[in-house]
Amino acid sequence: MDIFSWVPAKEISLEDIEKIVLALYAKKTNIDVYTLEMDMPEVANENVADVTEELFSEGKKVCYLLKEDSIIAAIGYR
Repeated sequence: MDIFSWVPAKEISLEDIEKIVLALYAKKTNIDVYTLEMDMPEVANENVADVTEELFSEGKKVCYLLKEDSIIAAIGYR
């Protein structure tokens, strides 16, 4: 799993992002402030688009972790 985060590590670590993503993907939990999107959200900026293209070029699928309506991470996975 490759994680590109736009939130400082002191606010949420990469390990915590990974745990949240796996829990949301497996639908094992409902975390009110976080959502997992499988398609690029409309609010994506150029940085998110660039990271997405990089991950796609590596043959990875991409999902996005949002906190409320803000993208906080793009995650590449196989």
